[in-house]
Amino acid sequence: MSEKFYKFSGTGNDFILFDNRDGHISAENAELFKRLCKRRLGIGADGVVLFEKSKTCDFRMRYFNADDGKEAEMCGNGGRVISYFAHQALSTESRGEYSFQTYNSVYQSKVDGDYVELKMPELYDEGRYDLSKYSDYQFGLYINTGAPHAVFPVIDLKKFPVETKGAAIRKDSLFECGTNVNFFEILNEKKVRLRTFERGVEAETLACGTGAVAVAYALFKKYSMRREVLFEVLGGQLKVLFDNDFKNVWLCGKVDFIYSGEVEF
Repeated sequence: MSEKFYKFSGTGNDFILFDNRDGHISAENAELFKRLCKRRLGIGADGVVLFEKSKTCDFRMRYFNADDGKEAEMCGNGGRVISYFAHQALSTESRGEYSFQTYNSVYQSKVDGDYVELKMPELYDEGRYDLSKYSDYQFGLYINTGAPHAVFPVIDLKKFPVETKGAAIRKDSLFECGTNVNFFEILNEKKVRLRTFERGVEAETLACGTGAVAVAYALFKKYSMRREVLFEVLGGQLKVLFDNDFKNVWLCGKVDFIYSGEVEF
């Protein structure tokens, strides 16, 4: 069976997207999703996204990890990518504003050309794990922003060994279900450098949307940053906008369509 796929990049986070509104692609295709995501041996991506129908929202998003092909809770840049696709696929008066279901929640998004803003409603489990054991860092903060994240400040992030340090923390038995690991360096009062070791990819990625929100929350709590933070990531730039209570939070950035093709299932 041949299926059309679409390859997108959300600030360097790349995804394979399938239009599954007729429901013919099973979520139990873990081995297939895993194979398709492999660099050099498959299409290559950080994850697979299924665009599906929803009874209560404009659409439903299902996200699957590159490493094991299993469904995960949420992916911020994946949410921006699927919103961009929805804007093309639904063409509902070209309004550019959408709501969609995820594994645990409902998200809103706004699409303006190739620029997509995603409202991030999930923020919980702050301090669930005591990170004081990581004494090499000024502090550590744990928060779930739709996906679990551990956040640490570092000096000279460009030279920091993200792969080795990130993998060690990600695999720590302290986290029953694992965690994403973010390292950041403040460049000025509004700009921050960010690098992320992603759970589910099991490597450093060029960007992480839920990670950017987790770091923005740490900056809000620890350094009293307000209103917006511009993140310099390996794939470009992400912006996080938030109000004075960090209740209304938006993840913003560009989405790029890379190519489309067909793959045999």
